[in-house]
Amino acid sequence: MRLLTELPKFDDLVLRRRHALRSLSGLVDARAGMIIAARVQRRSPALGEPTIWGLTAEQQRRFEAFLKIMKPAHPAGPTINKRLAKLSVGQSIALRRQDLIAARQWYADEYVKTIRKSCDIDAFVYGFHRADAAGLAFFIGMYRGWRKPVFGRREQRLIELFWTHASELLTFPGQSQTKHVIDHLPPRLGQVLDCLHAGMTTSQIAATLNLSPHTINDHVKRLHRRFGAHSRAELLARSRHNHNPSSGT
Repeated sequence: MRLLTELPKFDDLVLRRRHALRSLSGLVDARAGMIIAARVQRRSPALGEPTIWGLTAEQQRRFEAFLKIMKPAHPAGPTINKRLAKLSVGQSIALRRQDLIAARQWYADEYVKTIRKSCDIDAFVYGFHRADAAGLAFFIGMYRGWRKPVFGRREQRLIELFWTHASELLTFPGQSQTKHVIDHLPPRLGQVLDCLHAGMTTSQIAATLNLSPHTINDHVKRLHRRFGAHSRAELLARSRHNHNPSSGT
């Protein structure tokens, strides 16, 4: 699949995700898509920030608000979690709406009537990749518009094949992807990363590089996006293995 060879060209994780979602939407005739990480347990909120493509700003705001609390619950949630609990670490699976819940039950559910209908998303195919024994799962969802035809077997197989090979590249970068990100950092971001690894605070980094604290915070946010991190501790953990201090500090 050509898309798999295109993804490493994007250093920014969010841009990489958006490219994947946009390309897959065309391949499976989907209206929208999403990538997140979550724990395999009922009503577990998303881990970190999801990447959503294809919704309006208001629809995305509403959907992201749901992801933070997972209420009302997804009607197929218990069935999904049972299927995921059986996955071995490193294994992937793709599930369609009709594989998980009857249409009558789906359309009668509060979550479907309040969240899905208002966001104009209905039929789905979900790809899951079991990342570790503790229940971490990488998730991709492709959605069709309200009352549009369900996804077929071809789309299901395509998503499962794609997610088997691309899930870690589009969620938490592995060691090889992390090295690629570090090797292609702009000099200024490399200097900021050096200072973070040296244990400096924002004010100390600003003084060292003769920049404002606001600018340093912007640079740190850019580093978070490139490494797919959601905190400084996570950023340092992901970049530590392949980090070599740059010559600019």
